[in-house]
Amino acid sequence: MKKIFTLFAAVVCGMAVNAKTIYLTPGVWADADAVIFAHSWTGTNGNEQDLQLTSAGSGILSVEVPDGNEKIIFVRMPAGSTSLNWDTKWDKTDDLVIPSDKNMYVITDWHDGHWEAYGDVPGPGDDPGDGELEESGEGHEFSLMGSIGGNWNIEEPKPEYTFDERGRWTGVLGSHPDKEHISYVVIIDEEGNQYKTKGWAGENATKVTLYWANGFADSNVWQLPADQTLYLIMRKCTFKGSIEVESVDQATYEAYTIDWGTSTPGSQPGEEAVENTVVKTHARKAIIDGRLVIFRGEKMFDATGRAL
Repeated sequence: MKKIFTLFAAVVCGMAVNAKTIYLTPGVWADADAVIFAHSWTGTNGNEQDLQLTSAGSGILSVEVPDGNEKIIFVRMPAGSTSLNWDTKWDKTDDLVIPSDKNMYVITDWHDGHWEAYGDVPGPGDDPGDGELEESGEGHEFSLMGSIGGNWNIEEPKPEYTFDERGRWTGVLGSHPDKEHISYVVIIDEEGNQYKTKGWAGENATKVTLYWANGFADSNVWQLPADQTLYLIMRKCTFKGSIEVESVDQATYEAYTIDWGTSTPGSQPGEEAVENTVVKTHARKAIIDGRLVIFRGEKMFDATGRAL
């Protein structure tokens, strides 16, 4: 393994000094053997480049972007594509600004995603810059609100609707007065900040990313089945940012123990995998190529619960 890492380091040292590595976790974009490209440019629309992403291991893709190019679009092309073609693309992101403190974009659904830090993110010294620092959701209380118990709204969080210290909740939601067997759900923190979907997530979507909704117009409630026991788990959380919540079955719910604020542990590709301690008798966590992997028996899942 040491030889592999040494080779990786030699390759990095041989790259142009004015390039930076940007990673992508493709998620659903990996379906149908899609080929993914990046279109990057400077803020003045200069130095436009189309670059194909390559594998960085463990399902993660990477691309070398000129250091002066601070904007990027990821484009999903049909299998076998050898160049970016806007006319035949399958999917694309919005115009993205590459953050100074994050270097990996994570696709969370067909038309959305968010930035994370992967490995050591290069930056000018230790100065965090002028950007607003993101706060972890750890230590904050998040509660369900909406058409719970048949009511349109819960104005104040109630203990029975609050996620536990592991970001989990079990209970039965009542139907919305105008929609049989469907409950409308919003998540609220102790400061009254609401977290909603961006637009309509689809009826009975079991997994969503909810965003801090104060002030943004394109927000909507999360719809979940009512009148049945639900097992909800908050997998990731950035206070006043976004949270990922999923409705899981009881077996999966019992296996996961990821707390609020848990971020993907980072290491450079090629480094030796480091195993963490067993967190539950039937759930084990490990870090492989910088990504959190969870083992349940002989099955392996990523941090979002997707089978690997």
